[in-house]
Amino acid sequence: MFRTSVLVILYLVSVICISAKENRGDYKWNIPRDGDDEDIPPYKGQVDDSTDKIMLKKQQNMRRKMSVTFRKPKMTRPGGRLTERKRMSDPSLDLDEGPILDDLLYKTGGGRCAIKETKGRVVLPDRINRKNERRAHRQNKRKGDQKKGQNRLSKRSAVLTEDEDDLEPIVDPNFYVKIPVKIHIIYSKYGGWITALKLKRTINRLNKAYEGVLGKVVGPDTGIRFVLDEVKRTEDMKMFFYCDYYYKELKAKYIIEPEKYINIITCDPFHDTAGWSSFPHEGPENSSIHGLFIHHEAFPGGDRFPYWNRGITLVHEIGHYLGLYHTFHNEKCHNASNPEDDDGVLDTPPELTWAYWCDDIGRDTCTGPGESLPTVLPYKGIDPVTNFMDYIEDKCMEQFTVGQAELLQESIKERKPTLCWENNCQKTRKQIRKERLKVP
Repeated sequence: MFRTSVLVILYLVSVICISAKENRGDYKWNIPRDGDDEDIPPYKGQVDDSTDKIMLKKQQNMRRKMSVTFRKPKMTRPGGRLTERKRMSDPSLDLDEGPILDDLLYKTGGGRCAIKETKGRVVLPDRINRKNERRAHRQNKRKGDQKKGQNRLSKRSAVLTEDEDDLEPIVDPNFYVKIPVKIHIIYSKYGGWITALKLKRTINRLNKAYEGVLGKVVGPDTGIRFVLDEVKRTEDMKMFFYCDYYYKELKAKYIIEPEKYINIITCDPFHDTAGWSSFPHEGPENSSIHGLFIHHEAFPGGDRFPYWNRGITLVHEIGHYLGLYHTFHNEKCHNASNPEDDDGVLDTPPELTWAYWCDDIGRDTCTGPGESLPTVLPYKGIDPVTNFMDYIEDKCMEQFTVGQAELLQESIKERKPTLCWENNCQKTRKQIRKERLKVP
């Protein structure tokens, strides 16, 4: 009798655990599906559903013939040190081990994206830099006027006064730019084909994210929109599996007019990095250095990364491409009044390190005076783990901040001005009238 009761209890516990795991997909921060299947304008290289089905079936049959040893396992998160990764069984790769990443340009320390190694402080647009300089000057002057008897804590926790309201981030409501996107899909007989439906959902989610309406929390409208201009597909076994080694060669071959287009290359990086991107300050806007790499499994419906397969990796990487850093950029706590010590954005709270899971929502890794302590100003709040520039699961990413939206607008104006050639990055009168009619 006792043994039977124990078995019943264990069975009930297992049922509860399994149901809880399945309900994880219904988490309240789930990305809404409304608008995922909205039609997008026709683009070059568009294929029909029958072609997609034929290619997917061919690749599926080839993967079935592969030895189990060579199959890539599902991963709890992108990147990281992978001892279980095996070389693909293909004669064309046997004699080429692949070069080592020259001068260790990228580090893949287990995150969503490969982080570009940068020396020194954050490189910001000129206007943002001038604001930070004025802020530092006023803070130094205020500290100099304080009495000698004040303790160090009061000096460190000085708060912005009324005369510094002009330093608060402001988004230009009339800013508008539509950026054409070229996607270069590199695939092999084992996988990598991305269907037209996945591309459509990705572009729709990308636009909703930069409009501020993707998550449950409404964020600022950055005024940035994207339109799919062209899709090119190339079968190349070597480049498909080793794109993180040959990224320079791939950029030189596939990047087209980077001053006018965002060029995205999809592949299956050897280190299983979900994506990486260039920054706008790394070279002139027409340089082939400007481009993005996205893992083909990071698109909506991918199998490799179960919690990072909703297309938000592209939102994150385009943030880098247009000038944003991680919310944990320097991986250290800093005074909230000095954003240039971290990601350069005034309204993103200090964060010590990245967050991976939705369970991290509500945490606070920087609680020192002047960092993120409610009793000491300036207080910016808890860790911004649901920000698009963190590493958290796709379903829990919700928004950019107002400061990030302002930095995106300024970065485009100053570092990618060719994108503004058509309308000077301003809404037309017709767009403004249309928006006014929508307001109840």
